[in-house]
Amino acid sequence: MKNFFLLIFLSSILCTVGFSEDLVKVDIKKLKKIYTSEIESAFKDKRMTGYYDPDGGEKIYFTWIYDSNGDYFSESEVTGKVSGEWKVGTDKLCFRHYESSTAGADEEFVCSFVYTKYDMVYYLFNTSLQNYPFAKITSSANLK
Repeated sequence: MKNFFLLIFLSSILCTVGFSEDLVKVDIKKLKKIYTSEIESAFKDKRMTGYYDPDGGEKIYFTWIYDSNGDYFSESEVTGKVSGEWKVGTDKLCFRHYESSTAGADEEFVCSFVYTKYDMVYYLFNTSLQNYPFAKITSSANLK
């Protein structure tokens, strides 16, 4: 049984890496924008995995944890382990990093619009004028 779960886990990782979407080509018109209560429901007490694609180049894979107290934890190959806080605006997910070994603390919250596809996959669009999402969340799991 352990081998079966290991096989499923490894397959899911390979599928995520092998079939990751080019975020520059995402059509926002085919996505559904979500708002306050939907964003809270999607992120609160969740462990999420996905990838950044900041410039349409190489993907940077991450793990994010959003707990119910407003604490935020992140880990990726580029940033290492980072903590901070998160909150939800009317139509945005906002987070602020504390100082870490790889970066200084954010002065202000950085906010993103959240879109979904099939209520399972989430795309984060920076609130600045950006034509494609900077991150895609491919899976999430409840913390509790």
